[in-house]
Amino acid sequence: MILLSTMPNFKRMLFTLLLLIAAGISFAVVRIYIDQPQHYLGYNEEVTVAVNVEGMENHLRGFEMFVSFDPDYLEIENLQSFSEGDFLSANGETQFYAIGSDGTYMVDCAILGVTPGSVGDGTLFSITLSTKLLSTGPAGTELTISGIVLRDVLNQGIAVDVIDGCNIVILSQVYEIPLSLGWNLLSSPVMPGDADMLAVFAELINEGYLLKVQDETGNALVQNTFGDWVNNIGDFEIDEGYYVKVSADCILYVYGEFVTLPLVIDLQPGWNIISYPYLTPQNALNFLQPLMDSNVLVKAQNESGAAIMKNSFGVWVNNIGNFVTGEGYYINVNAHSQITYP
Repeated sequence: MILLSTMPNFKRMLFTLLLLIAAGISFAVVRIYIDQPQHYLGYNEEVTVAVNVEGMENHLRGFEMFVSFDPDYLEIENLQSFSEGDFLSANGETQFYAIGSDGTYMVDCAILGVTPGSVGDGTLFSITLSTKLLSTGPAGTELTISGIVLRDVLNQGIAVDVIDGCNIVILSQVYEIPLSLGWNLLSSPVMPGDADMLAVFAELINEGYLLKVQDETGNALVQNTFGDWVNNIGDFEIDEGYYVKVSADCILYVYGEFVTLPLVIDLQPGWNIISYPYLTPQNALNFLQPLMDSNVLVKAQNESGAAIMKNSFGVWVNNIGNFVTGEGYYINVNAHSQITYP
């Protein structure tokens, strides 16, 4: 047994420190950080991130810091996109505000009145960001916090030991739909980032391949007599199929995000053009079984004219085979109904 009283002062202090470390007692580390180190997003998506503090042993009464991001990739709707957390407000009335523009903002918050302040861990504030129509690639873009000033009850600074921002990766899915010379019946499992028909088919227009796009009601994207492209369809709908005529074999590239399922498609009496948003084929007869069970299906047909219909014995015959990704299909029903993609 070692008696502390028999040791010199310096050695006694060092020995005590070693005993504390061995017992699992450590000194507090003040850390300011964003809650998740990495986020994966698509185009036109929102993400709300929280800026937090941990290890606060001194009573915190106020803070200010800068939040920065690349405005080419991210944006905020307005300054109300900054929301106060409850770390300070839980211990008194506060004043909170954010100022700045173009990707650099100062956030300030302070407890008003006479209170001891806040200790421990918690959220200082949060920020809601929107992604733009530009891919960062797998490297992502940084959301950083800097210039941090923490103030105690005497308005003196509190040291920050660790500062951790986060990385936001913005990736657009690219789906290729092969098109053959002439008419094609297509759909997409990817919702375009810019859904305007002129934007979706811009590459085919610029390359001189596109002749016409038509929806199930006859509305079209087509050139007028002056050679200008006119969009009478509007936006590309993920639950619709489209008739597309091209001047040569080519590929339509659709940039966006894969559709989120389940998806419900409303069918009108008569002919409809539906999408097939799954990434794997499946038997068309099995897929349409709910419509057959409810006695509303009259006929289904693909772009080549192959059909699913009853034969002379009243038995459904599948001449389509599988529904496949990138294709659209004609569906004829005798009543208002729905198709649900689980």
